[in-house]
Amino acid sequence: MRRLAAVVLLVAAALPPSLGGARSAPALRLVDRSPLTVSGSGFLPRERVRVTFVGSTRSARTTVTSRTGTIAVVFADTVLGRCQGARFRAVGARGDLATLKIPLPACMPVRSP
Repeated sequence: MRRLAAVVLLVAAALPPSLGGARSAPALRLVDRSPLTVSGSGFLPRERVRVTFVGSTRSARTTVTSRTGTIAVVFADTVLGRCQGARFRAVGARGDLATLKIPLPACMPVRSP
């Protein structure tokens, strides 16, 4: 019986996360600054997710994840400048949460001739 339990545990550990039941924690990643685009992964499949952007302005978009639990959100009317910081928060309908903070960089003023 112990051998069978050990074999089952080894097989479960060898399975990819999508088949083994385990999944990674939700995460966000900045894809582009203009237009402002973020992607996310680790959400549940076909889950409704609300992504909020807080920077020089505040806006939100709602989307549905793919069957693999990923999203891509474009804030077409928003540009994140090279000297701006921002925060993103993605909340899934089932409670999944991911945040991303773009820290305010130490920027020198643009040099004029």
